[in-house]
Amino acid sequence: MWVPPPSVYRYLYFRGVFPLDVKGRRLLLRQYGTWIENELFWRGVFGGWEASSLRLWTELAERAQVIVDVGANTGIYALLAKTVNPSARVFAFEPIQRAYEMLQANARLNGYDIDCRLSAVSNYDGVGEMFDLDIDNIYHVALDRDVHHGDVVRRKVDVVRLDTFLRQQNVEPDLIKIDVESREPEVVEGLGAYLGERRPALLVEVWHDAEQQGDLHIGSRVEALVSGKGYRYWRIDEERGPVAAEHIGMPGRGYSNYLLCTEEKAREIGIQ
Repeated sequence: MWVPPPSVYRYLYFRGVFPLDVKGRRLLLRQYGTWIENELFWRGVFGGWEASSLRLWTELAERAQVIVDVGANTGIYALLAKTVNPSARVFAFEPIQRAYEMLQANARLNGYDIDCRLSAVSNYDGVGEMFDLDIDNIYHVALDRDVHHGDVVRRKVDVVRLDTFLRQQNVEPDLIKIDVESREPEVVEGLGAYLGERRPALLVEVWHDAEQQGDLHIGSRVEALVSGKGYRYWRIDEERGPVAAEHIGMPGRGYSNYLLCTEEKAREIGIQ
């Protein structure tokens, strides 16, 4: 099928179910008229949006038994994990009702037993407040008020620490994706002893113009939490792949995904 240039297909939205090829396996995805699904339809799983991150994620997911997607949204990462590793236990957290329903619908569409949770994840257990935009938006909802400028809608949500949840499930994590609009350090902190004892591979979004808390940016705060626990860091260039990094985060605007894992795990998936 002919693929138009991005300047054209960015306007060619549709609604309905479409298939994706994932390393020879078939994944069905429901398009709700959103840009990420549109990009996946036209460019494929490893050809467009977060291409290198998705490729690394699937390599790691094939070797994992307990996988956690924090900030799952419509479920792209959780769905890919289950596609390449049907025997893995996959947990997906999404605190916003409309995105959570899309996540559940995509899991049912594929017959996947993904454990979907309508909850936010942070460094405490209890109830929190999400700050949402008063538009039909599913990509930018946060526990941090400063993420949004202008009018916001406040929503009460359940909040859980990952170490609390994992103990309740009697599982130990192998692989975790964290994309929570500037609250990544709190999620990492909520892993508690699992960071040093289990050392799960972490795929973490880091904003480079990060909102500050105290004197530390997001990347520096994440690095402080994992320092001395056997992790190495790679910044993921979505066109060229992972680039070894001495520190997490870099100056400038925008964001990058970072892979944090042990030297041994990196060798398993062929990076150095």
